[in-house]
Amino acid sequence: MIYGALLPDETITSFLVRQLISEGYPTPRIAQHYLWGSDNLQINSHFPSLIPWIANRFELNLDDIIINHTALNYYRPFLSKEKYQQTYLALKKGDAQYIHNWLGITANRLKEPQELRYCPVCINSDLQTFGIAYWHRQHQLYGTTQCVRHGEKLFIEKVKRRSVTLPPQIETPVIAVSTQEISPFTLFNDWVMNQSEIPHFNFDTLTDCYRISLFNRGLAVQSLSIRQAELRRELKRHFEEELLLPAWQLVFESNVATPFPQQLFYNYEYHHIHPVKHLVLMSFLFREPKYFIQAYNSVSENKPVSEGSPLENSNTQLEINRISDSQTRALANKGKSLRSIAKFFGLSVNAIKTKVLALGGSIKRRPSKLFANERREIYRKLLIGLPTKIIAEQFGVSASSVEQILTQHPELVVRRKEVRFRKRRSKHRIAMKMAIKKYPEYSRTQLKIRLNTSYLWLYKNDNKWLYLHLPPRIN
Repeated sequence: MIYGALLPDETITSFLVRQLISEGYPTPRIAQHYLWGSDNLQINSHFPSLIPWIANRFELNLDDIIINHTALNYYRPFLSKEKYQQTYLALKKGDAQYIHNWLGITANRLKEPQELRYCPVCINSDLQTFGIAYWHRQHQLYGTTQCVRHGEKLFIEKVKRRSVTLPPQIETPVIAVSTQEISPFTLFNDWVMNQSEIPHFNFDTLTDCYRISLFNRGLAVQSLSIRQAELRRELKRHFEEELLLPAWQLVFESNVATPFPQQLFYNYEYHHIHPVKHLVLMSFLFREPKYFIQAYNSVSENKPVSEGSPLENSNTQLEINRISDSQTRALANKGKSLRSIAKFFGLSVNAIKTKVLALGGSIKRRPSKLFANERREIYRKLLIGLPTKIIAEQFGVSASSVEQILTQHPELVVRRKEVRFRKRRSKHRIAMKMAIKKYPEYSRTQLKIRLNTSYLWLYKNDNKWLYLHLPPRIN
């Protein structure tokens, strides 16, 4: 074990726990008393007050500790330069009393849950490389459920405020049902803490960047006023799985007077908005950080110069610059519709249409009318729960034409909800059965920690089945 060195991306909490364990005192509380003179200090925090003690005792660089081992840089782009410097200096002095207030953590009512998270692949890698598994910064960022390096679903370890604990110190099997695709939210969460392109966001530029992208998605009008209710519905639909978790529910419900995401656009100078709220919207609007950076840096040059200028044309040109000729031509040659190509790139249909025409391509026009036999066949496909966009592509019509049939048959809406419910139920039941079969020695609590999303979904929607298959309660 590497004793006096901070390991890559290691949290301050993890380093302090390692010292308490390695000193060999009878209990962690006694160790704390002898090491830093108090057993009442908060160590399970992104911003503990013991940073100067670490630097002095182990001759480590203060700036390196703060930049690479605390979450301050996660908040930095959303702070003014003055507020960032104030917080930075306070950490160097070990004065963490008001940091949660300065960073808006308290005002946003987004309390960190009493848990620490770890990736099973990281555990195995750390044990092989360093001889010890430790807590990683990226895994502890608010709302994070996935490892950015491996795509693995994070496991949860419940902790109390004064808990002294490390992740499992044995090689951990990887659950086969976890996905390897990195979600946009995970990418943005990690990027914002490690990026250096934008030290501090300009609020006007940032909100204009949001508004332009929302306009191209039909979620803002020509004047860039946002359809807030529709945007909120779209966000909830997009993050449906994540909203099973209490931490994500707080993002949407922590402010009743000015709810998320409306609060991102108003009174920014007087309110500190938690980074996670911006990152949720960023990951919804832009698939990857590089596309957001391009849009952010191009806002001023692409804004309309007069009140009557066509906003859509300037926004479209901004989006066109994000995609390559070869990619667009390849998809168009495969017979893909404009809507499907736009979805692939995460852009507006108008941007793709302009690009295809500029490359000398032809636009595939979709018929606006459907014959009776086509309507019957579409009805059958809607009945079995196929997505409207897939049906539209199969028949070469617009998604709105399919949705019009759906609205004409209210019984289909109910039926399709039932089909979606059964699919989700089957998915989570299979995941739970696999985990129970693979880990027969696990208790209910261990299964909940290991398969948190499926456990919570089944608990809320299928608890009779869940309790029938869970191992007996430990008395």
